[in-house]
Amino acid sequence: METVNEQQREAITHFEGPLLVLAGAGSGKTRVITRRLAHLVRERDVAPHQITALTFTNKAAGEMRERVASLMETDRCGAWVSTFHALCLRYLRLEAERVGYRPGFVVYDRADQLATVRMAMEEMEVSTENHPPRQILGRISRAKNALQRPDQFRAAHRDYVGTSVGKVYERYQEKLKASNAMDFDDLIMQTIRLFTEHPDVLERFQRQAWFLMVDEYQDTNHSQYRLIRFLSKRTNNVCVVGDEDQSIFAFRGSDYRNILRFEKDFPGARVIKLERNYRSTGHILEAASSVVSCNQERIGKALYTENPRGDKIRVCRLYTDRDESEWVSGQLAALRRQRELSDAAILYRTNAQSRLLEEALLQRGIPYRIFGALRFYDRKEIKDILAYLRLLANPDDDQNLLRILNVPARGIGKTTVEATRKVALEHHRPLLESLKVVLEMGLVGARAASALQRFTDLIEELRGEVRALPPDALVREVVRRTGYDEFVQKEGPERGRARLENLEQLVTAAAEFGEAGGPGLTEFLDRVALVSDADVSEGDSGVALMTMHTAKGLEFPVVYVVGMEDGLLPHSRSLESPSDLEEERRLLYVAMTRAREQLCLTSVCVRRVFGAETAAEPSRFLDEIPSEVVEEIRPGSSRAYDHDEPVTSSRGKKQALDFQAIMEKGMARRELTYEYDEAPDYSPGARVYHARYGEGKILSREGEGDALKLTVSFSGHRPKKFLARYANLQRA
Repeated sequence: METVNEQQREAITHFEGPLLVLAGAGSGKTRVITRRLAHLVRERDVAPHQITALTFTNKAAGEMRERVASLMETDRCGAWVSTFHALCLRYLRLEAERVGYRPGFVVYDRADQLATVRMAMEEMEVSTENHPPRQILGRISRAKNALQRPDQFRAAHRDYVGTSVGKVYERYQEKLKASNAMDFDDLIMQTIRLFTEHPDVLERFQRQAWFLMVDEYQDTNHSQYRLIRFLSKRTNNVCVVGDEDQSIFAFRGSDYRNILRFEKDFPGARVIKLERNYRSTGHILEAASSVVSCNQERIGKALYTENPRGDKIRVCRLYTDRDESEWVSGQLAALRRQRELSDAAILYRTNAQSRLLEEALLQRGIPYRIFGALRFYDRKEIKDILAYLRLLANPDDDQNLLRILNVPARGIGKTTVEATRKVALEHHRPLLESLKVVLEMGLVGARAASALQRFTDLIEELRGEVRALPPDALVREVVRRTGYDEFVQKEGPERGRARLENLEQLVTAAAEFGEAGGPGLTEFLDRVALVSDADVSEGDSGVALMTMHTAKGLEFPVVYVVGMEDGLLPHSRSLESPSDLEEERRLLYVAMTRAREQLCLTSVCVRRVFGAETAAEPSRFLDEIPSEVVEEIRPGSSRAYDHDEPVTSSRGKKQALDFQAIMEKGMARRELTYEYDEAPDYSPGARVYHARYGEGKILSREGEGDALKLTVSFSGHRPKKFLARYANLQRA
């Protein structure tokens, strides 16, 4: 107890009755939960099997068990510490027959669920083209989290889409039951049903949760909330730990109002606020607290820290999004001379923002790690459109044709593909040409033949545009004329929007290539291949790149938050809803409080959207940060961006920055060239050094300037082809 503060001590030693622990960012909530559990056993003589602690991830549950066992100086903690789903699975394993399931039921994973939904859709004659199975499964999942049975869902949704989902939901449940299977959402829903219909079972399990603890209470959905109410009803010995200011998962069904109404749900509840922050400097904490205090839907806390005030929050406004990425990468290049790159993180609102950052880091040879997502050019929608482009550039490319032959779905099945492959083998022809032979010979039915004809016509029409259109316009045409934009939107609002944003970035990448003098499609595809195949450290030594949502629960000494503009943060879809706008503000609060020592917020005057330059306004949230904790930065004159200049004039509003001067400086920088400490000799025969492959010899070179490509021979490896500007080659 000597290492805890007074508020933590009060939370740890609280015995009976409902307790709400409002744990501000970095306030040591994990310490409170684990020590409270150990205290109940060691000091209050509570039997471990009468304590249940719930959290959201297996990792968090495992770490909690280990910490408690260590505090109690034993091999295992003895209490029930698990996720919501694991706890319900344990209950149902004991009482499955009470809800109509046989012992030994199976739990379907995501792939099994999707396969079952597809079968249900086929049986109910619901089109998978009009209603993508993933989207249907998402609607079913949300219904179960709201504890809606199929009949209740159908009664509440009588529109065309709702009726279709309701039919599939009903058949999906029938098929699960026939297979003696449940999905993950069933685990909680069936447990609620078990408790509702069998009070004797509820009473038995309530004795195992005589003392109930719940972590991250602000992230609970309706079904989890109901489970907690059931388990705690007998004793009211429930302790929930959370922070309404860090509720950022509404899109997953989380309801921050659960924590706001805790005192109403549990009259007489004690509320303890953990307000001392152990993580961040004074300036960072003051800035973050000032932003989130503008929200209305909160209980409120007055966070403080005994850490040093530290550096002020750096706020930097640049001209374009490419300038932003190059400036941040330049800052990191300077940082690596002082500390480990793993100390730094770059946070952004959407995954699509990672492309320029990845390219800028690769150009400087800075290793990075993508958290919670694939690298930009590894994302499905990017690989699909690139497959179309590669087929247009090279009609003999069988591999890429097979990837997109039925993407989006156009009624070309396995039988047609096998017939085409057989023709290709017999006639020694590429698959695209063999498709025409299949049509001429009438080897497939009328429906498949019609689909094949539309596909071959589409490819021929698009191939006719290759020489006429610049790469960015061609990407747009492929996305539009293949129907890929409509295809991804059918995956649901969140997933579809994210995929469209990534496609916008691909258009932007193509536009930038054209503006840099890139001659055409083949050269653009060469550049993409070289960038996407560039060497990136996947270990623990690189800069962390992730969305703000992914950053929840993590911390770093140095944090860059990029894209601080209205439309990105807050996101454009949140601007019309006060509730959504408050969630965006909470998201920024989470991002800012990931930083321990240094925090930098960047924005731009112009951001590319679908290849077109669009004026960007600074985020309204920047105006909510006190001017006395901010140092505004103007980029230095070198485009290498290794240095910057603090603005010493009085600040006032963020708009007080001289944006015209920034824009003029940005335009001037376009005429500057990149600066290298020591330009390597790229002549054939020259010796160079590569970080991964070691010393090698240049075999040949092709192109000039940014388009310069090198073929290099390394000992023990096949010859490697690099785009010089991204290869980070040095003189040997």
